[in-house]
Amino acid sequence: MKTLPGMFGIGKLCLVFVLIPHLSIWSINGEKSCKEQLHVKRHSIYTVSAGKSFDLKCPVKYCTNRPDVIWCKLEGKSCLSFRNKHHTYTSWDKKENISAFILHFNRVLPDDNGSYRCSANLSSGLVESHSITINVT
Repeated sequence: MKTLPGMFGIGKLCLVFVLIPHLSIWSINGEKSCKEQLHVKRHSIYTVSAGKSFDLKCPVKYCTNRPDVIWCKLEGKSCLSFRNKHHTYTSWDKKENISAFILHFNRVLPDDNGSYRCSANLSSGLVESHSITINVT
């Protein structure tokens, strides 16, 4: 049986409608899809003088509800939850397209030397950032 040229067009059109939801081009409501993620550059290193203030930023892209985000400090292969100390605190810097969860150091201490990572509980699950190294001088 010979296939008419017009049938190829209908087949391709049907294939596009089948693939659109799987490619996440549009949501069910016809809106562009939203991809939640952390935007920490790989191999980030900051050199900070002891006693100076410093902000460690974890840029977070989320779609609807702001996720729970935490900071941890790498110790060997483990990442220990970073508890707010008397010289640190956390806050959100909210922008329209992307927000940042910030670990503020009122004054950096020699013990703050090391690598840190932020983790966010996104709709896709727990996502961990690349590590960020602080060298205290």
